Amino acid sequence: MTWLARLRAGNPLPGGTVTVGIGLLLSGVCTYAFLAIARHALSAESYSAFAGFWALLFVVAPGIFLPLEQELARAIAARRARGDGDGPVVRRCTLIGGAFLVLLLLGCGAAFGPLDRRLLGGDGILMVALILGLCAYCSEHLARGTLSGSGRFRAYGVLIGAEGMYRTILCAGLAIAHVDSPGPYGLALAGGSFAAVLTALVRQRGLLSAGSPTVNAEVTTALGSLLVASVATQFMFNGGTVLIQLLSSPSEQRVAGSFLNGRVLAFVPLFLFQAVIAALLPRLSALRSDGARAEFGRTLGRLLLFVGVLGGTAVVGSLVVGPAVLRLVFGPDSTLTSRDLALLAAACTTLMAAQALGQGLIAAAGYRGVVAGWLAGVGAFFALVFVVHPLLLRVELGILAGGIAAAAVLAALQPDLWRRPVHVRTPPI
Repeated sequence: MTWLARLRAGNPLPGGTVTVGIGLLLSGVCTYAFLAIARHALSAESYSAFAGFWALLFVVAPGIFLPLEQELARAIAARRARGDGDGPVVRRCTLIGGAFLVLLLLGCGAAFGPLDRRLLGGDGILMVALILGLCAYCSEHLARGTLSGSGRFRAYGVLIGAEGMYRTILCAGLAIAHVDSPGPYGLALAGGSFAAVLTALVRQRGLLSAGSPTVNAEVTTALGSLLVASVATQFMFNGGTVLIQLLSSPSEQRVAGSFLNGRVLAFVPLFLFQAVIAALLPRLSALRSDGARAEFGRTLGRLLLFVGVLGGTAVVGSLVVGPAVLRLVFGPDSTLTSRDLALLAAACTTLMAAQALGQGLIAAAGYRGVVAGWLAGVGAFFALVFVVHPLLLRVELGILAGGIAAAAVLAALQPDLWRRPVHVRTPPI
């Protein structure tokens, strides 16, 4: 075996990770650029309203549509493994995603008043941007699931990278035009997503290949469990900003914006880890389908080691240079300390570990275990929030405690699932 072959064999990352990682790296850089531009263009109060919009969109949209992406990717990968076409399952998931979107839009209409007043700072355009953002994320996650399950990671990476670029270009244009209300920046967020989906799919061929008929059970048997787990997961990753906006007193209206900036900085490892997650589920699903339990366990173990190294580096970096970087990127009025950033980086590490363990359970059809793990995390989060009283500290410790609880429960469930017989879900003939 050559040194290159040995290097590839020892690589803890699933195939396709590097390609997607390039897109995610570009997306991460563009996220910082977008938020930095918006922060300098908006007042502190307007930016906090935008932060509430940003966090709410990233809790609800991925929370609802990411499970559909995961199930679509898993179903396509399973069909490819047995030589079946993916067209029927893609069309089925599109119908399901459309139904979810209609329900979300009805919910936005029903909650328009409270959301507009309490979370979005009374900016009605932000509510329009929220609705358009939900539509954009529905189409994006369906596209991502199709590309990931088909092994088209180059197009997947293009989608993610182009989304960040389009958003940043639109944001910069608004700032140059001296737009100082948050609504148009929310519209730029949604518009960038629509443009990226079109860019990624425009040259793709053969995505909807003919195949055997599908039934709901092929993609919906576990969808309810995955939805609960996904909303809980996204709340743990993004809900802190929403909660701060809701809990802040009139004198603390600027805190949500500062917290969002600190969270984005401390969660830098998450941008890299998302490349792993995108390629991980099809890989683990294939290993389970092949009955390769030993390789399944080794793959997951190497990934957890990768998470530990990545997260540990982030914690040290947050302690040493975190506040200086925060002020450099987002302005001198940033208020988060090195302790705040280190707690957030540690929380990010535990959440990434929980996410990796959750993917292992999903590939092994342990959906109820995934729900149990993330609900345990949400429970621990609120337990800390109601015990600790300083606004920032209570949320930071809550996220950290929630990540530890979720990872502990999900880790405890792994050995039992690895010992179970492999059951591959396939549609009836």
